[in-house]
Amino acid sequence: MEKLGVTLWQYQWHFFSIICFVLIILFLVTLFPIHSLYTSSLVREDAKKILIESSEKYGLPRSDFSFAIVKKDYIKLCRRPHQKGKDNLYCDDFYIRDF
Repeated sequence: MEKLGVTLWQYQWHFFSIICFVLIILFLVTLFPIHSLYTSSLVREDAKKILIESSEKYGLPRSDFSFAIVKKDYIKLCRRPHQKGKDNLYCDDFYIRDF
């Protein structure tokens, strides 16, 4: 048992590095579909306009919406109205004209 403890102690930085690498990969996979939202002000303005219009259309607060995919010509906006019971997820596709 002592041998196993010494071995784990010797390789603690390896385990830490692997865990950090996995967390960074998960973060990047989550961030990649919406990276256009952060890099382009035109896309950001279009997304804001679509979010406000959808919020008013469905009568839901903006916190019930989330962006699933954001590209320069396409936005997928999902909504999850909070009700009693199961919260269903509905998604709408918006195609933005090219500038």
